[in-house]
Amino acid sequence: MIKSGSKNIRILDLGCGKGEVSRYISEENSVYGLDISKIALKEGKAVYGRCCCGRCRKAAF
Repeated sequence: MIKSGSKNIRILDLGCGKGEVSRYISEENSVYGLDISKIALKEGKAVYGRCCCGRCRKAAF
């Protein structure tokens, strides 16, 4: 959950998919996306950029 009006915070979006939510909340925050689907991330990188493929248990964040 993100408090309404929060700015300049770092957020890890687990299960980011194509990055629609990441793109929206990144307007005033630093957001990184993580998803297991390479296909969704390929589309997401074209739109958003800061995302990587992997499992959250092995994430280096």
